[in-house]
Amino acid sequence: MPGHYLNYQPWALEIKTKEAELRVLESEFAQVLSRLEGLDVSDATKAIFQRYVIGELTTKQLNTAIDEYLNLKVRTGDKLP
Repeated sequence: MPGHYLNYQPWALEIKTKEAELRVLESEFAQVLSRLEGLDVSDATKAIFQRYVIGELTTKQLNTAIDEYLNLKVRTGDKLP
């Protein structure tokens, strides 16, 4: 008896697209909040957010990466952006 399978690929693609769009919005929102607090967003921070947007980092990993970056800046005495 032949089985009939739905093609789930378009749905999966739509979900990935929605997730990517949401990540872009979250990234932009976080950067706007930083600017409103008087903080410039450095190129290094933008690169970390870009890794999140393309799906290389989870939200938890993003937070950890930002924290590590900021802690490194404080430890080395670099001026925070």
